[in-house]
Amino acid sequence: MSMLKKKFDQLQQQGKTALIPFLTAGDPLPEITVDLMQDLVAAGADIIELGVPFSDPMADGPVIQRASERALEYHVSLRDVLEMVRRFRQMDSETPVILMGYLNPIEIMGYQPFAKQAAESGVDGVLIVDVPPEEGHDLQQILKQQGVDQIYLVAPTSTEDRVRRICELSSGFVYYVSVKGVTGARIQNYLWGSDSVSRMTRLLLQFINWLMQWLLGVLWFRGLRRWPINLKR
Repeated sequence: MSMLKKKFDQLQQQGKTALIPFLTAGDPLPEITVDLMQDLVAAGADIIELGVPFSDPMADGPVIQRASERALEYHVSLRDVLEMVRRFRQMDSETPVILMGYLNPIEIMGYQPFAKQAAESGVDGVLIVDVPPEEGHDLQQILKQQGVDQIYLVAPTSTEDRVRRICELSSGFVYYVSVKGVTGARIQNYLWGSDSVSRMTRLLLQFINWLMQWLLGVLWFRGLRRWPINLKR
């Protein structure tokens, strides 16, 4: 059983949902990333999303773009990020860690070396923003061999057939991007209506029987709690 599934099963038994904060590796300083990861766990994080710095984060808004730029000023590479996870694992063997980023650094390293080093470092899942399921088969098979989950995204505009396909292929969880546009987009793009979120949740639960995550702004957490959404089947 993967650490992600184990964590979600544990939370489901407790009647809880997961708190999954994101931080960009190397921002504001590479030497404190592992400390920040530990602090997040101490503050209640159930899973950590660790962003891999990239020079062209096309799906991200200005906040994460600037975080990547600051990390890249310190020449933080994918190998450096894997080393950060390895150091974190020396102190925490239970909190799942997901790498979130783009395909180019993985292409440069190579699928096989990346999957092997990710597993050895203690990475539990990867979410590659610019790899749709139609193009992710080869990498997914290699990751699967190493016991690393590959997480896919669904969007507000995803059709029912596409949601079904993504749910069939995704492992760990499905990442529902509940905003039309880049992360940190305008406020009106976030809450276009609880009916849309509820509709997508019901659609996802037709095809999966495990929990899912939403990409939501922290400011809207209270609003999310008010929405009549059942997160468990």
